[in-house]
Amino acid sequence: MKKSLIALAIGATAGSAFAQASVELYGRAHAGLDRWSAEGSATPANDLKARTRVFDSGSRVGLRGNENLGGGVQASFVIETGFNLDVTSQGQTAAGAQTSPGQGGLFNTGTGNFGSREAHVALGNNSAQIRFGRQNVYWGNGSVEDVSANHMVFGGISIYTAASSGYVTAPAARLENTTKLVLQKGLAGNFAGSELYYGILQANEIAAANTNPAGTAMGFTLRYASGPLGAQVDYIKVTDSAGNPALTTNRDNTGLKILGGYQVLPTTKLQAAYYEMKREYTDATTNVAALGTAAGGGKQSGFGLGVIHSLGGPLSVYAQWAKLGDFQHVSRGAQADTNSDTWALGLRYNFSNRTHVYTSYSVINNAAKNNVSMSGGGMSSAPTTAGTGMGSDNKVMSLGLFHNF
Repeated sequence: MKKSLIALAIGATAGSAFAQASVELYGRAHAGLDRWSAEGSATPANDLKARTRVFDSGSRVGLRGNENLGGGVQASFVIETGFNLDVTSQGQTAAGAQTSPGQGGLFNTGTGNFGSREAHVALGNNSAQIRFGRQNVYWGNGSVEDVSANHMVFGGISIYTAASSGYVTAPAARLENTTKLVLQKGLAGNFAGSELYYGILQANEIAAANTNPAGTAMGFTLRYASGPLGAQVDYIKVTDSAGNPALTTNRDNTGLKILGGYQVLPTTKLQAAYYEMKREYTDATTNVAALGTAAGGGKQSGFGLGVIHSLGGPLSVYAQWAKLGDFQHVSRGAQADTNSDTWALGLRYNFSNRTHVYTSYSVINNAAKNNVSMSGGGMSSAPTTAGTGMGSDNKVMSLGLFHNF
């Protein structure tokens, strides 16, 4: 069914409320067949043997609309919901338990509830837009690094810029309770799409009586596009992540990400990335403790490279390689065997601008004391929140079908 017909049906159902507004149904269906494993762990009993899976990767459906208020001012909204194409259980039980599993049976955090991905209302003009709601931050890489999210199953640069990146994860991907200012073309020119945001963590809003509410996030995304060049800088800081500075698990996290893409030839695009994540525990003893998944302040950083090359017609190949260095402890220096690297290769065939089929092969090589995995969007088959075994190498061979609507 065409979007216009769907919008007409929605408008007819809602009555005159939609008389001067445009509402659109949109989404993505992305699924396929793969062969996944996480073996070579420092503890062989923790190896996850190779298995064949039907996977879903970031499928979603959304509603977006806008109303012209005159004088160049528009009101708009977005409500985007993730869902799993490969399983039938979605949402929550009556008791509130999540029942939208990823590949390992754990809850897929991007699914399960209406508006699970993004939901905001906005007001703006051709200079700027103000948005309120649950929003993507430190997340979209757009046309700068447009391989992993759109054309393969979790390999390459995005492995280390997601909120599942080893000892020091990215502070956030999406934030609840967020206010965002987005610059538009009329004011920002080639920097259009740049944004500032401030979020209030849920622990802050639900703080108990006679306690001091704590837990915030703030940051910016600077985007630039001109001719063959695209660039993006992301910075985010989460303060009091647990909502209580007295807790040993409470920390301040920061993330920095720099991306660049350049169309060197009509058929070839090069990509580069640098990323750095830091964590600092507010409890002094925890901050200087020996490194653990929940102890020891410090940082991890790395870089990556990528290329997309058109073979002519609808066929293109792509490749990425990325590295995450050893954890740098705040008082104990570099921690050996905590690094990781990844590479990915893929071949894509475009049926149209909205539909393509691809095959890809992705590998994550972890040192003995790290266990970075393809965990975003519920892609890991690890059955517990502990993830894959320490030192395990993740491998996945995929055949996928991708359709935007």
